[in-house]
Amino acid sequence: MKSKFRVDHGFTLIELIMVIVILGILAATVAPKFVNLSSDANLATLKGLRASLLSSSKMYHSKAVINNIGLNEKYNISGAEIDGTAITYGYPELSYIIGNTQDLTAMVDVNADEWFAMGDFSNKSYHVTLNSLAKLRAAPNDDPSDRRVVDITDSDCYVTYVNATKLLSGEIEAPVITLTANGEGC
Repeated sequence: MKSKFRVDHGFTLIELIMVIVILGILAATVAPKFVNLSSDANLATLKGLRASLLSSSKMYHSKAVINNIGLNEKYNISGAEIDGTAITYGYPELSYIIGNTQDLTAMVDVNADEWFAMGDFSNKSYHVTLNSLAKLRAAPNDDPSDRRVVDITDSDCYVTYVNATKLLSGEIEAPVITLTANGEGC
């Protein structure tokens, strides 16, 4: 005896198309949240570097005060060092030499190969960013293997360490450590 009810096996073409459309809409709304993860990670890394520089600077200053090392003189006069880091006015001094990350790695525990540093003689500051964020251009000889950084501050995402200074009043101004993150640069 045959059953009066028809048994369907599978989905109709319309049902399949509707599922595909719904999945497409979901993917379009969720995907942008994951696209910007590298920018967030770069920004978080630079925030971590800034925090490390702040705490490390305070730690070095405490050691300098306790041991009375380099409190009133610049490093190039006193030659004061703590754990291989130059001390000026009781605070760590970072070099202005372009590409020099040795001072940075001596002060905080970072992998030098991941960072690019550049000094600014005009305001005695030290800029540092991730190598992946440093904007490069071809050298004047157009050799593609010879790359140069135009300016680290063009990267829109960097940490600046302004070395300690002595004011005219004789008061010591602690290092100023800032994070610059402009727009979508990170």
